[in-house]
Amino acid sequence: LKAAQVLVERRKTGIYNIVNPGGISPYQIMQEYAAIVDETHSMERLTVDHLSEVVRTGRSNCILTTEKLSAEGIVLLPAQEAVERALRAMKREKDAAQ
Repeated sequence: LKAAQVLVERRKTGIYNIVNPGGISPYQIMQEYAAIVDETHSMERLTVDHLSEVVRTGRSNCILTTEKLSAEGIVLLPAQEAVERALRAMKREKDAAQ
């Protein structure tokens, strides 16, 4: 939200991908979730062939460019680091609730 606020304050127009640079797969996120938040969480890695049996839409792999955002001096954490921070925050909240 801070990145969007900066763009609004600068009166920038057009399309800006306000996303963390880099990529991380859903499977990687769940591996990190199990390692950081809930070690008892179990999951199964789906193959692309099996995925079509359990989802309604096809798989999409994309990484949006953050070049335009960076050109404005707005730099966000890499995707993997941002996910790790979010999961650590989830863990803290989970522990505090217990």
